[in-house]
Amino acid sequence: MLLMQEFWVSKESVSLMGEIKREGASLLIAKTAGAETNLTGAAAAMLRHDFYSSHVYQTVLQAKYDIKIKNEFTQSVVIL
Repeated sequence: MLLMQEFWVSKESVSLMGEIKREGASLLIAKTAGAETNLTGAAAAMLRHDFYSSHVYQTVLQAKYDIKIKNEFTQSVVIL
C-alpha cells in the first residue's frame, strides 16, 4: 500500500490518477472518508488499524509537543 500526499492538484496529477484508476489492478482511494465501504475483510481491517495507529501517533505528538497535526479525514491523501 502506497501513501502519497498531494498539496495541490495539477492537470497532470488528475490525468495520472484517472489512468491509474482505469488501468490499475489495485483499488484507488482518493478520499479516506467512506473508503471502508469499498474494502472488505482484511483490507478494511488494515485501513482501520492504520487510522487507529495514526490517531495514537498524533495524540502522542500533540500531548508531548503541544502541536496539532491534520488527521486522515482533513488531510488529502491518496492510497494505492
